Amino acid sequence: MCTENKQCKAKNCQKRELREGFCKVHLIQFLNGEEIEIGTNECIIEDCNLEAVTAVGYCHTHKNQAYRWGRAYSEKELKEVKPHLFCKESGCINRRKTGGYCEEHKHLVKDDKLKCSEPKCKHKVFKDGICRQHYIEKLDFSQLKGVVTPFDKETVRNDDWCRIKNCKNDAKYEGYCFLHGRLILDGELDEYMTDNGSKLCTVSDCDEIVKGKGLCHRHYQQFNKYGKAFTNEEHKKIVPQFYCIEDGCSEKRELVQYCGVHAVKHKNDTEAQCFEPRCRDNIFKDGKCAIHYYDSQRRGE
Repeated sequence: MCTENKQCKAKNCQKRELREGFCKVHLIQFLNGEEIEIGTNECIIEDCNLEAVTAVGYCHTHKNQAYRWGRAYSEKELKEVKPHLFCKESGCINRRKTGGYCEEHKHLVKDDKLKCSEPKCKHKVFKDGICRQHYIEKLDFSQLKGVVTPFDKETVRNDDWCRIKNCKNDAKYEGYCFLHGRLILDGELDEYMTDNGSKLCTVSDCDEIVKGKGLCHRHYQQFNKYGKAFTNEEHKKIVPQFYCIEDGCSEKRELVQYCGVHAVKHKNDTEAQCFEPRCRDNIFKDGKCAIHYYDSQRRGE
C-alpha cells in the first residue's frame, strides 16, 4: 500500500523525510550530534500561511488541490478559475457568505435581496415590496377574459400556448402565460414588447422570445445544464428520443415517434408504430393499429 511522503522537520527544509523525521542530510547531522533547528514550514503557495505537510511544501488544502486539479492555486488564482466561491467585491479574495459577499462586504447586498413586506413572510421581494407568491395572489387574472392585444398571434395553433406572438409558455391565465398576463394587468405590455418583443433567441433555428443571456427559456435551461445552447439538430444527437425519427427532421415528437408533419405522411405506413399512447403494434390504417382502428370505427370516430 502506498504511503504519503512526509517532509523533513528541520526548519525551512522541504526535502522528504528519510528516518527519525529528517531527510538524509539532516539525519546525518542529527546522528553526528550536530544541533538542528526544528521549525514549522509554511505552505509554499503565495498568500497561504498554513503548515506544510508534504515534501513539496503544500499544506493539506493545496495538497488536495494538486491531487484533484493537477496543480495548486493561490486564492487570487483560484478566484479566476472558480469565482462562485469568492466574494463578489472586486479585488477581495475572501470566501463568499451572505448574498454572494464575504462577512466584510455583506453590507453591499443589493436591495433586491430584501424580504417580502407581508407579515411572517421570509421570501425575497419580487415586485412592489412583496414576494412572487403574494404578488400573484393580488392579481385578478379573471380581468384578462376577452382581452385582445396587438401582439396576439394571428392564428392560434395550440390552445395550450400563450397567445402572444413567438411565446410558447403555458397559457394558464385566460389564454396568456404568467409573464404576459401580469404585464397586461400592470399596463406594461406595450413597453415590454417594444423593448423585448422583437428580441428572438440567438440560437439559429429558434424563434422564441429571449428570456436571458440572449436565449429563450428552453435554451437558457440547456446552457445551465450543458454549458452551451444547441440547435435542434445538435440536441437531437444528445436526446434523440424527444425528436421525430424521420431522417433530417429536427422537430419535436407529437405523435409517438413523429412530428405533426411526418405523422400525417406515415399515418398509413404499415411499418410505423401505432400513434395511440403506449401501443407498440404497427399501423393498420389512419395512424392506428388494427385493434385501435376498429375500436374507433365502432365508436363512430
